[in-house]
Amino acid sequence: MPRNGVGEGTSCYAPFFDKARSVLPFTPVPGESGVAEAAFAGVFSIFIARNLIAAVTLIWRFFMYYLPLVGLGVFFILATRDAGRIKEEREAADAEPGPELEAATDEM
Repeated sequence: MPRNGVGEGTSCYAPFFDKARSVLPFTPVPGESGVAEAAFAGVFSIFIARNLIAAVTLIWRFFMYYLPLVGLGVFFILATRDAGRIKEEREAADAEPGPELEAATDEM
């Protein structure tokens, strides 16, 4: 049963992550550059030592922004190549005469 707004199996820090992410839709800069890091550092500076907050913030940003960005980029490239291959196969299949067309030319 959830306690204090935190469900079972979730981190006790989940509400703090939500607070850090709640400011991101209102930032006018692409990729929330700097704002996400400042929000994360501001919220988690309560729990993380001052000399570690910069490193933890960069690690968080890497795993939450850059790693998914690279992973989806690789997925997009592979999907685009597959789509091109499928298109070429369909065009080649359309260019080849089908069995019904070969039978019609043999009868003439």
